[in-house]
Amino acid sequence: MNTEEKWYVIQTRTGNEDKVREICDIRLEKKYVDRIFVPKIELKKKYRGEWQKVKRPMYPGYIFFSVRDIESEETSSTVTGSRAVDDFYLELKKIPYLTKILGADRIAVPVSEEDKKRVESFIGEGETAELSVGVIEGDKVRIFEGALTDHEALIKRIDRHKRTALVETEFLGEKRLIEVGLEIILKSV
Repeated sequence: MNTEEKWYVIQTRTGNEDKVREICDIRLEKKYVDRIFVPKIELKKKYRGEWQKVKRPMYPGYIFFSVRDIESEETSSTVTGSRAVDDFYLELKKIPYLTKILGADRIAVPVSEEDKKRVESFIGEGETAELSVGVIEGDKVRIFEGALTDHEALIKRIDRHKRTALVETEFLGEKRLIEVGLEIILKSV
């Protein structure tokens, strides 16, 4: 039996990601699902004069789920090729606030390996892209801690006042700008 993890994405109303994730955790059978998660970005926000760490969805309105794709005679399906995905799809249709399951021609399609690796490069083993710390040396940015390590080339703009960086990345076939937490501790000319 060959077991391989594949990611699928469901869409919900922006702002309801955590609520829908909790409902999914309670209602969905764990037979094929490894985990349901919302990739987050750690940022610093100023509240009442104090900087505090907060987390926001990396992709607002999207919830990810990891499904073990078990290939065998008794689990194959004529709809998607995976009984696990078909069963999960039927269960998902019962979840409130669910907008749609991303795919093609009414068939759930897994996230590409490139997209999966790209998201994992930011969140690592967990679910949160940690606040990055770096320096600006002339016109170059050097990140030495956090989610933006080795992603300096993706940075399009830095807002030192808000302690964020706009990062251009591709996901689900589209280029997207993601606001990532970045604290610049030194700027030299």
